[in-house]
Amino acid sequence: MINEVWGELPVHELAVPTATADYNLYIGGVDIADQRQSYYSTQLQVVRTWKPLFF
Repeated sequence: MINEVWGELPVHELAVPTATADYNLYIGGVDIADQRQSYYSTQLQVVRTWKPLFF
C-alpha cells in the first residue's frame, strides 16, 4: 500500500488542504499569546489596612 503512494522515491509531494496548512503554520501563535498573557496577573490584591480599625 505504501509503495502505491511513494513508489521508489524517498520524497513525494502530497496535496494538503489549506486549513491544515494554516493550522500547522500558525499553531505556535496561540501558545505564545498564552505565555505572554501569563506574565501579567489580572487578579489584583486589595489591601484594606483601615478595615481592622472598625472591628
